[in-house]
Amino acid sequence: MKKILSAKTWLYAALLYVCFAVPAWSQTGFDDDVEDEPAEAPINQLLIIGFIGGSILAYQVIRKKKHSI
Repeated sequence: MKKILSAKTWLYAALLYVCFAVPAWSQTGFDDDVEDEPAEAPINQLLIIGFIGGSILAYQVIRKKKHSI
């Protein structure tokens, strides 16, 4: 039963991937006169803060799970 469930899960995951990947592949390219690079994205300034915050949060979650076992 577990093997069948696993096969169904992989099948559904593959179908879901194909449903969303095919429209992305079918997009056309840009003309030469299109400006496709933005001036500056403001997320670059907050990237370090996000990494530090994510690391602290992951450390706390892992430590809490270790103590609960």
